[in-house]
Amino acid sequence: MTELPSRDRFIEAARALAPEFAERAAETETRRRLPEANVEAIVDAGLHRIYQPARYGGAEMDYALQLDIGLALGAGCAATAWVALFYATHPFVVGMMEPEAQDDVWRTTPDALIANAFFIPPSKCEPVDGGFLLDGPWIVSSGVDHCDWNNLNVMVPTRDGPPEHRFMLVPRQDFTVKDDWEANGLAGTGSHSIALDKVFVPEHRTLRTLDCRGGPTPGSAASNSYLYRLPLMATFPAGACVSAPGIAQGALDAMRAGMSARRNVGGAAVAELQTVQIRLSEAAAEIDSAVALLRRDLEEIDRMGAAGDLPDLEQRARYRRDWGYAVELSVRAIDRLYPLGGAKSLAAASPLQRAWRDLHAQASHAALNWDIQAQHYGRALLDLPLADPRI
Repeated sequence: MTELPSRDRFIEAARALAPEFAERAAETETRRRLPEANVEAIVDAGLHRIYQPARYGGAEMDYALQLDIGLALGAGCAATAWVALFYATHPFVVGMMEPEAQDDVWRTTPDALIANAFFIPPSKCEPVDGGFLLDGPWIVSSGVDHCDWNNLNVMVPTRDGPPEHRFMLVPRQDFTVKDDWEANGLAGTGSHSIALDKVFVPEHRTLRTLDCRGGPTPGSAASNSYLYRLPLMATFPAGACVSAPGIAQGALDAMRAGMSARRNVGGAAVAELQTVQIRLSEAAAEIDSAVALLRRDLEEIDRMGAAGDLPDLEQRARYRRDWGYAVELSVRAIDRLYPLGGAKSLAAASPLQRAWRDLHAQASHAALNWDIQAQHYGRALLDLPLADPRI
């Protein structure tokens, strides 16, 4: 087992990989999944292990590290950044599970990659002796082609109340990947559906999210890190959003690089147009604002975690607000830049066109959608119960 790098080396590795991933971004989109070379590079750099428990060789890094990694990778390839960050943050969830479940995943395969998938109405969960029986389709499993395990979102029926949400781990041999990810944004993430046929999941491979609202979790006793005592559903969505300002920054950098040589139809230097200068300035301010919001929140989570404190409900609602708004700001930035690309940006193969589509797709994720996330903080300000009790 190779020694994992320091915090700065993780960031350096991500920045070094970004140009390589950018060169393969068109291929990634065409293939509708990450190339093997991208996955191998992520694993070789150890990016999938930043939040893996140390007893399996993981780094147990600070929670804010994912921001710098997301900014770097997002500027190179949005799809690769999206998948790499989920490879990095899914171990954070598994680290909260029973130690026996963690052993199942990492004892013999410490480099195991973990995907995630979502239930839809045909998905079925039946409580049985010793665990649960899962049957049917689960959808939007990003990066699943390369994964050893899948951590499914499951709604478990209860006798006297609404179903309860759990995560449930299934190994690769227990599900079939359906090659059905046809999307106009984040196309390269390979977010295919999977199918399960009456798969048994033992109780120890499940995690009630209502048991992970801050404080001890089934897996936290096996680690000294505060990571596995954080409020799961209040903090986990960070991994889905931290690449967004990086994607917008990559578009801004590309726009700047080609602007000095451009002339409009009248022969005037485009860079001399005040409207162009204003658009670039506003986009840069939106990107910087998004990064500032994310960094403030993630560093706050780290400080409180290291001190043994937990964020209150208003802070948790603010995280969800800020992370949705950071993506909203990133979308505004690329929307502002897009007209500057001219006719060339209309081509499907245009890097600006791809970044525009990828960012809009990212903003549609339920954990980042502004219309969904804004309500949490508004309810907290009004002393109303949060819309999602898991937060």
